[in-house]
Amino acid sequence: MEDTRKRKLEAEMLQEEAEDILEQAKRLKTAADDNRDIIEQLEQDAERTHEEAEEERQDAARLKREAEELKEEAEEERDEAAAIKREVQELKEEAEEERDDAARLKREAQELQEEAEEERDESARLRTEAQELRDEAEEERDNAWQLRKEAQELKEEAEEM
Repeated sequence: MEDTRKRKLEAEMLQEEAEDILEQAKRLKTAADDNRDIIEQLEQDAERTHEEAEEERQDAARLKREAEELKEEAEEERDEAAAIKREVQELKEEAEEERDDAARLKREAQELQEEAEEERDESARLRTEAQELRDEAEEERDNAWQLRKEAQELKEEAEEM
């Protein structure tokens, strides 16, 4: 009897242990199911993250290409600006030369105008002198005519005598 009781007690303990093990197995199964769900979620997240990373990589490559294009455009703009700056400088230098030439031509024109004024003054003086000489020559002709007339009269008087 004692053996039966012992066995019964052992059976109860084994039953409790089996129930504990069964309970533990249920918890482990639930945890495994939860872990499977978590793993599945993590795999989906990893796939999504991989896709997002691929999109980000493609965006980065696109942005890099665009940045390179912008860099090339900026370089072209800088080259063009430098060319324009050189042209402006050349135009400034040409304008300065033209201003210098204009000032030189103005000075030369002024000098020529002064020379022309002097020439006009000289010409007027020479015309005046020529007129005076003509007047003197006219007087000399008149005097010569008067002297010829007087000489003729004297000659006639001398012949009469």
